[in-house]
Amino acid sequence: MDLYRRAYTITAGEIRLQVQCHPYHNVNKVRSFWAVVLDIPEDRVQILEIKKRGVTKRFRKNFAGICQLRLPNVDRRREIIAVASQIELWYKGDIRKCSLP
Repeated sequence: MDLYRRAYTITAGEIRLQVQCHPYHNVNKVRSFWAVVLDIPEDRVQILEIKKRGVTKRFRKNFAGICQLRLPNVDRRREIIAVASQIELWYKGDIRKCSLP
């Protein structure tokens, strides 16, 4: 989030965070946790769904759900995905397809 804020001018009103959590989570604590970590207002954190816990799955302490950052600007999203794809190509060593310097 810090890197995103350095690269783009955004307001807290633009940010929406969706969080998936389990029935054993305290929804208010999860919402508070992500608001503090990402420095956004709590009302911008939406609990998307309560996932069912699998019978054989391990219980994780201090797990605050899975968050997904939502931004209204599609052009920014496309730009970030394009840069991430180029970084992936560079990292994998496929220099011929990569347009990064």
